[in-house]
Amino acid sequence: MYREILNEMLFDGILNDKEIAELKKVRGLFDITDEQHAHLENEIKIEAYVDALRVVLHDGAISDHEAQVLELMRKRYGITMEQHKDSEAKILEAKRSPPAHGTILVVDDEKTILLTYAAILRRHGYTVLTAETVEDAVTILEKQTPSLILSDIMFPSQDQGGFEFYNQVRNMKRFDNVPFLLMSGVSDEYIIRAGVRLGIDAYLVKPFGNELLLATIEGKLKN
Repeated sequence: MYREILNEMLFDGILNDKEIAELKKVRGLFDITDEQHAHLENEIKIEAYVDALRVVLHDGAISDHEAQVLELMRKRYGITMEQHKDSEAKILEAKRSPPAHGTILVVDDEKTILLTYAAILRRHGYTVLTAETVEDAVTILEKQTPSLILSDIMFPSQDQGGFEFYNQVRNMKRFDNVPFLLMSGVSDEYIIRAGVRLGIDAYLVKPFGNELLLATIEGKLKN
């Protein structure tokens, strides 16, 4: 949630005094350290720059005007030339590689988190289906078969939680080979063990980094 707030405030690349004061209050609410804030701010700026770079590299080259725009972004976001070259190389390599395949169904009742994960996955080549309730997810599964399901554990409905959703999916034969990942802000070892006993393919404790999310999904899709 803090990352999304920071992302919104950094839309223009600069934090004004009012935004800085507001973020300080939010950091206290979520117990975010100054180091965590600095890490997130840097991550958001780099992602914004990479997205802009990906757009201008759609034809494999950067025009003079586009180069000027990117230079302004580098100055505003504090992007080094080393980071620019590294990002450019990765984007061009991705363009030469076959597109990623896979459809991910993401289920979470917190819309901000749901949209965040969807954006991350789409940015890395996945087709993403989203649902805010287990009922909506089941409706989607009646029509489509995703490559992988990523679901939260806790939902407002006491009758339809992540574990119940997992059991529903596993009772449908055509989803036998579809990896099912659970995620939650609860790191209680009893809950994790319960999921493992049920046969959950992986358990992610929120908050988790983009790299862990992507690596876990990639690993499960390879199996």
